[in-house]
Amino acid sequence: MRNRRKNKRKGFRSLFGILGASILLYGLYLFEGNLLEDARASEREQQLQEDEKQDLEDTSKLKVNQKKVLEKITFLGFFLGNQLGDWKQETTNFPLQTALTEEEKERCKQHITELEQSLEDRIKTTAFVGNSMIESLQEHNRGSKAKFICYKGLSVKSAKKKEWLKLNNSRKGTVLDVLKEDSYTDIFMMFGINELGWRSLELFRDYYVELIEEVKKLQPDAKIYILSIFPVTQKTSEVDKTFNNDNVKIFNDMVIEAAQKAEVEYLDIASELFGEGNPLPADGAISDGIHLKKDYCQIWYETLLEKLSAQ
Repeated sequence: MRNRRKNKRKGFRSLFGILGASILLYGLYLFEGNLLEDARASEREQQLQEDEKQDLEDTSKLKVNQKKVLEKITFLGFFLGNQLGDWKQETTNFPLQTALTEEEKERCKQHITELEQSLEDRIKTTAFVGNSMIESLQEHNRGSKAKFICYKGLSVKSAKKKEWLKLNNSRKGTVLDVLKEDSYTDIFMMFGINELGWRSLELFRDYYVELIEEVKKLQPDAKIYILSIFPVTQKTSEVDKTFNNDNVKIFNDMVIEAAQKAEVEYLDIASELFGEGNPLPADGAISDGIHLKKDYCQIWYETLLEKLSAQ
């Protein structure tokens, strides 16, 4: 009996020993697993930190590159803008309300020369038709190869009737007679300053339409431009009952209507040069406050050549 009890005790001891060893081994396994998991977690955290750091560096580099690209685009846009608008900025400051500098005058002359060279054949078939304003344009641009069909005091009525102009045969004829002698690709017409004293606005408009239609019949292939009436100086406008800017505005409205009725292009050249509603600058006019000085006539001519160049 004793031996059996001893053997049972030994069996229990062995069993408990095995169980304890198993528990110990399992505990060691769990402990090692925790250590491994902690190590992996630590490694992942370190990797995440490194990734975040790399992302920050990449973002920083991207922002720097974007800034550099933006700076290059800005510079390129600024450069191209300057190049495209170079002559205009260097020649004059529009609208013309201040005295021209000597540098501006010289640059204007140089640009006219360049335009005349590039438009040489076109200018030879261009005609400027009108009154003493066109005479001034001719007087101060003597090198032009264009045809100037003009006379002091000419109006939309007298242009069809008065034989004031010299023809190729040395005889005298009307504006229409002169236009019969050659073919033109472009015709600029300017009337209205001499008609400011007319009582009937509608009569002025209708005479203008009739004149344009006659020109179209004689020059069916020409492009016709109708120029706005120039304003007068503020001083002249304040003292003259006829030649004042209120009157100019009213008659210019009739010029617009005439161009629309005749289906030709109207050019508000006055607003382009002097600004909408502004008077003729005092330093740009001769003593009568109506006609343009040489420098302003050259800028006017330059602007008209640009219109040709843009076509």
